[in-house]
Amino acid sequence: MLTDIKNLVNFFPANSLLHKLDARLKIVSLFILIVGIFVFDSQLDYIIWCMLIGTLMYMSKIPLKMFFISIKPIIWIILFTFILHLFTTQGKVIFEIWKLSITWEGLANGSFVCLRLLLLMFGASLLTFTTPTTCII
Repeated sequence: MLTDIKNLVNFFPANSLLHKLDARLKIVSLFILIVGIFVFDSQLDYIIWCMLIGTLMYMSKIPLKMFFISIKPIIWIILFTFILHLFTTQGKVIFEIWKLSITWEGLANGSFVCLRLLLLMFGASLLTFTTPTTCII
């Protein structure tokens, strides 16, 4: 578990444009990203956010594996959130067992909330992977 947390805040040295940016700019950009993800929530907005974060991840020259390691500590929260939305959202029923029903709306809401959490984690990981801890503090 401690190694998972250690991987969350590791600086990953590379020669990329993101590594060269000032830490204050990256922190403000992360704040704007966080606010934007919560304010703009249409399907088109999510496509744009995914493309933006994916492009930044590519530009950072950090292996994709590192980003997936960074979400490992919260994967259970993401799965629990998805399952909670899947079974508790009212709507058009896809499948029903006993008193539990899965709805299209629950599937959509759960997917969007999980995507939102993943985008937030990937954005935060971009900050920590491209900025030495001494510059953040």
